[in-house]
Amino acid sequence: MTPMRLPPIFTAGYWSAKRIALLVGFLLSIVGSVGTQLIVTPYENVSNALDLRAKDLSAKIDTVKNAQAQYILFQQQGALIFAMSAAGLASGTANSMQIISQLFQLNMLDRTEAIQIIIGSLALDRRLDYRATYDHYKSLVDAARKDISLSTYTAVDDQEKALSRQATEEIGRFQDWLTQVQQLKSQADASAGRSKLILLVAMALGATFLLAANLFSTREPKAGSARQNLQASPETDLASAAYLIEVALDKARAMGKAQPVEKDPPLAG
Repeated sequence: MTPMRLPPIFTAGYWSAKRIALLVGFLLSIVGSVGTQLIVTPYENVSNALDLRAKDLSAKIDTVKNAQAQYILFQQQGALIFAMSAAGLASGTANSMQIISQLFQLNMLDRTEAIQIIIGSLALDRRLDYRATYDHYKSLVDAARKDISLSTYTAVDDQEKALSRQATEEIGRFQDWLTQVQQLKSQADASAGRSKLILLVAMALGATFLLAANLFSTREPKAGSARQNLQASPETDLASAAYLIEVALDKARAMGKAQPVEKDPPLAG
């Protein structure tokens, strides 16, 4: 049986410098083009997702902080109104007590709105049950609005302070998560930047190898022409030498015919 011959592409003699340059340039160009989708895009998607997460955490932190600021403002106003109500009770003026009672009820409504935001944020963070907590707080507020007394006011104030402390702890957790997310986003951005740089270098090298293959292609015809000239020159020299020999022989024949043959002089008698 005749041995199986390998295709020319698997032989060492097939791979000239031009073909190697074409292959390497093609592979590097493919890596640079496809690598953008396979390597860089996943890093960018992760970075975008982390960026959205960071914005969401920042929005939650701002929401809770604003709710706490509103609560502190209304809590101070409520303390002042409650002190005025105590002074009104001491003075016994009915008109002033009615005005103070209305102000106290309005203050309780304002405080309820701020505390409701805090309860909702804690419930989203799964730190408490929204419905149960809000219903308990709402019952304390309703009791304080009906009867302005130290016990009802203290009950509302204690509940609000407990919720505000939980909100402060929640802000701390959100801040820690935000820091971690920002660090992960920075790492993803750095990885994407390094990958882009590597792929750009690969594409540049691919273009360089393709240019080298093109230069090899332009040099091969010139080298082939020179080899043809070198191969044809011996035949030209032989033809020229034969022609010169023939011309010399022709001239020699012509000179031989034109020159007279000298005869010996006659002998004296």
